[in-house]
Amino acid sequence: LFYSRDPGGTNCIIPVYQRLREVYDVEAVLWGKDFAILKYKEERLTYRDIVDLKWEEIFKLLQELHPKVLVTGTSYGNSTEQQLWRWAKEFGTYSIAIVDQWLNYRVRFSDENGRLVLPDKILVMDEFAKREMIAEGFDQRQILVTGQPHFEALQKKARKITELDKKKIRKDFNLQGGITILFVSEPLADAPHVNLGFTEHTILCELILAIQQVKLSVVVNLLVKLHPKQKQEKVRRFIWSLPTIKNIRLSLITDFPVLPLILVADIVIGMQSTVLIEANLLKKPVISLQIGRKSPDQFILSKRGIIEAVTTSDALEEELQRFFSRSGKRPQQTLPVVPHPVENIKRFIISVLGQQ
Repeated sequence: LFYSRDPGGTNCIIPVYQRLREVYDVEAVLWGKDFAILKYKEERLTYRDIVDLKWEEIFKLLQELHPKVLVTGTSYGNSTEQQLWRWAKEFGTYSIAIVDQWLNYRVRFSDENGRLVLPDKILVMDEFAKREMIAEGFDQRQILVTGQPHFEALQKKARKITELDKKKIRKDFNLQGGITILFVSEPLADAPHVNLGFTEHTILCELILAIQQVKLSVVVNLLVKLHPKQKQEKVRRFIWSLPTIKNIRLSLITDFPVLPLILVADIVIGMQSTVLIEANLLKKPVISLQIGRKSPDQFILSKRGIIEAVTTSDALEEELQRFFSRSGKRPQQTLPVVPHPVENIKRFIISVLGQQ
């Protein structure tokens, strides 16, 4: 049984679910709710939406299905995964959680009282993540390094997008001239218990002001890709409240997939989004904007020395000027990743099934 809710966890679950469906003697069942359902529909998957079910109904379905293995993502602000892990422990189902980012490890596995609620095994992106989790008090015996399955799926999809596809996207978004910046937003302003010293609003404002300060002879196409949890109308009202925006063609994007946008952008800018990591792996220049940051930088590309986060307005202007003057050809390392994560996870699940 596969279950996910948040975008990051859903992106990890889908390629593993698809691979398991290819195994002739394994029945893979997919559940989800909220943001996962949009991705399931996009991938044309067969699934069950459990958003309207009460816990008594969910537990009854679990008893009827009685899966040998439960595979989930990890979510913020929702306890469904933790309830499923608890059920699995009580009824003898082996539970697995796939971590999708190098952030907030304990938050992912803590209940409303701060107590850890754990599956039988936690699958992580690399040894770096494993060391960080052990330093935060997790038992190393519960952690297995498999790689991040979404990154593998992403690169396969990217290879299928042709130059003709990119040309059509540029035409559809009116990106025929100038420089294209993809800004990847995150729902920080409304996130509970999160105070980084900046939000998606303050950072977007800083970016717009900096672009206008840099003297350019061409127009800037600023594509603002909203997170699935963000409300377009709220962001639109915020942008309307800003001073007059000159030399920028700004587009708010909600329902369009992010991968093609990465590929047509000249540079990808955000805060700590996984999309920045995706862009880096696809060899696009990226900037992590953290102006106003109050605490140590937790973004993996910074922690691994791939990039240095921009933390002041002056530094942002300098970075943009440097990028524009070099026509986007800044050399940038890419994050090292564990190869074949989908196959690694499939083999682990098969081995668990064999032991049962």
